[in-house]
Amino acid sequence: MTNTKWCREAVHLLVALVVVLAMVLVPLVPQGSPLSNVVGPGVALANGVNVLNITSPTTNNSVCVQPGGSLTVNWTYNTNCTSVCFSIKVDDGTNVIFENTAVNRTGLAPGVDNPFNETITINTSAPANCNWYNLTIIAGCPVLPIPPEDTEVNAIRVDNVTPTVNLTAPQGDICIHENNVTVTANVSDDCCLANVTFWYDVDGAGWNFIGYNNTGQGSIYSVVWDTSGLDCAKNVTINATATDCCNNTFSDTVGNITIDHTLPVVTITSPTVDSCVSENLTVSANVTDNCTCVDNVTFEYSLDGANWTQIGFNDTSCSANTTCTRSVPWNTTALGADYCNVTIRANATDCCGNTNSTTVGNITINNAEPTVSWNYPVNNDCVNGTVTLNATAGGAPNVTN
Repeated sequence: MTNTKWCREAVHLLVALVVVLAMVLVPLVPQGSPLSNVVGPGVALANGVNVLNITSPTTNNSVCVQPGGSLTVNWTYNTNCTSVCFSIKVDDGTNVIFENTAVNRTGLAPGVDNPFNETITINTSAPANCNWYNLTIIAGCPVLPIPPEDTEVNAIRVDNVTPTVNLTAPQGDICIHENNVTVTANVSDDCCLANVTFWYDVDGAGWNFIGYNNTGQGSIYSVVWDTSGLDCAKNVTINATATDCCNNTFSDTVGNITIDHTLPVVTITSPTVDSCVSENLTVSANVTDNCTCVDNVTFEYSLDGANWTQIGFNDTSCSANTTCTRSVPWNTTALGADYCNVTIRANATDCCGNTNSTTVGNITINNAEPTVSWNYPVNNDCVNGTVTLNATAGGAPNVTN
């Protein structure tokens, strides 16, 4: 006979014997006699303390496990018995996924809550699509006619269905230049979702922790990723791993991401500072980028240093670690007048969206013909000796001679 069957049948037999003895002996025991509370040495009657209470898991504090997984059951038993045999069962009314009737304990302290715990393992064949199960514990005390028991309804869930997770931002095959990036995943689970963790890897070197979210907004879980410590990181992969409350996990990844915080370098080569220009000219700049590439250069001018007007746009790409000259034509006659102290600016944007600018100033735009009028001598004057010729020049911002 197995221990399980022996414990169960011994409890039932002893209970039956106690009932019979109680029926025969109790009426014969005078009130106030020591035998009114004890029948035989150390045998407590049914009017003694007899309370069994499951403390975890409970209906309001359930646990979730996978088929074949283990959990710890905790309970207390307050009794006058000094030894006890417990029966533990987990079922949904139809399927019994755990049963054990051979949990034997001795040395109980009478009249107090004796704590107990037992680790149980759920059957591997248990129905496991977020199924709910009840937990029942029965105490087999050989002197109690009615064994106490406690049941916690829907205390245990069994689930082996993995959550679903889909990384939605950032997407793969992009370049990131922001320092703070929001990483977002759309997550769901048929049972209960515990958390989502986010990770990154640079070129297969190993996973690094980004952040953790155990609340979410509906199905949206996100964390903010500080990328400031990464510069010109290529072949970056991001991972989102969702874990449900039964420890089922599932992951999604996006890859081929570049992180670039390096600004492109741009230098205006023509025109130069303090120069004078007229009519049609070429505005040029040298550009380079040490991480990705230079995507485009925009040229602008300002007459007052505050308001800018575009001269032109050059979107011919320049490869990484290469110096390229990018130019646009500028027809200064379209300004309709001559100006002094003009500033030119070149804005370079790399292939990751980083921008950098440079300027040259104090440029003069002169498209007007100079004029001259005689002051002395004038027509029909008669002169002799040394004569000082005098004329007034105008019509242009800077007449030099």
